[in-house]
Amino acid sequence: MKSMVLSILLTIVAVKAEDSLAYLQRLQAKELNAAYSKAEKESDTRLYIIRHLKKAAGGSADESETRAILKKGLSDSNPAVVKETIEQIGKLKVKLLEDSLISFYKTIDKRCVGAEQTLYETRLIQSMGRLGGEKVRQIYKENLEDAIICNRTEETIQAIGYARDKQMIPDLEAFISKIEFRLQGVEATPENSIRFSHHRQTLDLAYRVLFILKGK
Repeated sequence: MKSMVLSILLTIVAVKAEDSLAYLQRLQAKELNAAYSKAEKESDTRLYIIRHLKKAAGGSADESETRAILKKGLSDSNPAVVKETIEQIGKLKVKLLEDSLISFYKTIDKRCVGAEQTLYETRLIQSMGRLGGEKVRQIYKENLEDAIICNRTEETIQAIGYARDKQMIPDLEAFISKIEFRLQGVEATPENSIRFSHHRQTLDLAYRVLFILKGK
């Protein structure tokens, strides 16, 4: 087994990118899982494996191995691997890792700050949107109810639009009403025009997504 894993790792590292991709596509999820575990000091190899995972076609065994790889990816020491893993969970629609994504999202402020936190939040919100479901809707509802309008708000609205989630229409309408009410009390001055420009941009986005969801 060790020699097989070593052979896989050497092949991934040695061959050209296009040939390496073709090679990865011939491997079973179990082989990829073993190779990922052995590539402790090869973050580029781990990233390559995560990036080129495909939806398991070999039944529950392959699905289990794929989930195992992605779970490792979420706790990887390399931020690039973690971000790619978050994206892949959504792309592959690995619903059984929904709770892991949500847990990651709810503790993101303890993992990083500033621009890095924003990057993680963006990927998490987009990926959760691809999974859908009531747990994700609850997070989206909380984001829309938040008094602070920020990047998280915009990403949530966009994710609702991409998912075409009509069940979020009432929450989106409530958000629009809240922002419009807030803007009504704002005095028309150059300072306020700048200060509340993000509110107006987000409101415009919300209206466009609502238009899409209602099919008008």
